[in-house]
Amino acid sequence: MELLLIVLFGALQIGDLLTTEKLLKEGGSELNPVMRSLFNRFGMHNVLVCKVIFMITIGIVLVEYLPIALLLLIIIYIGVVSWNIYQVYK
Repeated sequence: MELLLIVLFGALQIGDLLTTEKLLKEGGSELNPVMRSLFNRFGMHNVLVCKVIFMITIGIVLVEYLPIALLLLIIIYIGVVSWNIYQVYK
């Protein structure tokens, strides 16, 4: 079960990366001011790849010590990725 949660969380992180990149390349804008600032400073792709690595690491820690928090993050990222997909294809 733990491995399944990590794989699902990782897949959602990659989905967020891919859909965010697509939206931004098509003229969309990043709504999160912290991420927008990091994009301007370090480049969108660099920041998104680092975010994926960081979030998967957080997921691994959470599945071991606080699995309910990981479940909540999974629910949040299902919403984020779903919204991004909706924005890409509307």
